Amino acid sequence: MKKRKFLRNRKPLIYLLFEGRNETEYLYFSHFLLRENKFVLKLVRCEVTDIKRIYKKGINIAKDNDLDNKLGDRVICVVDIDLNPSKYNLVNLLRNKKSKFYIDFIISNPCFEIWLLFHLTKNPKVLNSSQLVKKELQRCVPNYIESYDIYEKENLDLKVARKNVQEKNNQYKDILELDRNPYTEVDKVFDLFDELNK
Repeated sequence: MKKRKFLRNRKPLIYLLFEGRNETEYLYFSHFLLRENKFVLKLVRCEVTDIKRIYKKGINIAKDNDLDNKLGDRVICVVDIDLNPSKYNLVNLLRNKKSKFYIDFIISNPCFEIWLLFHLTKNPKVLNSSQLVKKELQRCVPNYIESYDIYEKENLDLKVARKNVQEKNNQYKDILELDRNPYTEVDKVFDLFDELNK
């Protein structure tokens, strides 16, 4: 007799994995760990910046926590492309890799701090390194360092950032993703949150 598989009656689990040890992404997304969410958000520091190792950590999280795409569970790696074609190509390879559990990637080019700049300006400058993006962010927010809780202390407006990013990304339709600068897909995380909270 076949065992029947019962669907667990629980909220979907959303794991966000962040590369490296910096606090920026973790602090930012900690403001969305809300009890009223119709999903459970888990934030994970990966301690590494190697795309393959972040992907592997995502697979291990999916296995260890018995995640199920059909229940709405997701593992999303939030990574910087750093204008690096090798990193970009690897992300696309892993996005299309056949696996029991789908691991998604949300990219920013050059880095996540571009998303923060979209809260502060409609059109961030084209900057050719992550360091220059961070310097530009410090110019806009003199107190900014990677451990600064910019979302709370600067009272950033999520709706403004989402609108600015979507308008900018609409301008990129005929430009290869790697050549998009500034570019971020972080708004897609909030699209998912909205969808799950319906």
